[in-house]
Amino acid sequence: GDPLDLDLQTVAARRAPTAAIHKRLTSRPNVSVFDPVPILCDQTCSQYSDGMWIFYDDDHLSVAGSLLLKPGLFDHIIDYP
Repeated sequence: GDPLDLDLQTVAARRAPTAAIHKRLTSRPNVSVFDPVPILCDQTCSQYSDGMWIFYDDDHLSVAGSLLLKPGLFDHIIDYP
């Protein structure tokens, strides 16, 4: 595959420490966590998509990556009870 791509298993392993924290947080009332992976990844997570860099580095979104999340994050906030 492309060296800029990560498989979902690798992404899950990298996210495991924060995923555990998110799981504990979402067990509390009035707490919701937005997961960007379904928006940013399909079978793999790529740093580059549609002619744009999605990530600034290995952990931080670029402006283009942030804009990809905008509709989903907006819906997440609006739909939160």
